[in-house]
Amino acid sequence: MCSKVADELRVEFQRAKIAEAITVGQVGDRRPCRLRRNRGNRLPEQIALGLLVGLMLGAAGAFLAERFGSTIAQRVQVEQLGHVRARGDNPFGPGTLRRRA
Repeated sequence: MCSKVADELRVEFQRAKIAEAITVGQVGDRRPCRLRRNRGNRLPEQIALGLLVGLMLGAAGAFLAERFGSTIAQRVQVEQLGHVRARGDNPFGPGTLRRRA
């Protein structure tokens, strides 16, 4: 019985403290906080997004390297760039690796 009265007194004391704090201005009327939702484990989504972005950047890099690369692939390009006639031939050029039957 004493514990029940003591509990009721504690509750009333807390209500009085809250009422006093409100009148003094320490507690304002605010909207309740919205709790953040637990979105779970997003690691698979992040890995998939990273792979997709990496693939796109790799493809873009390969395209730019091919488009703006400075390699010389043909004899005509050597002659045009050097203003000389190219001598010799590449023994390992296209068509040299055919199968001999």
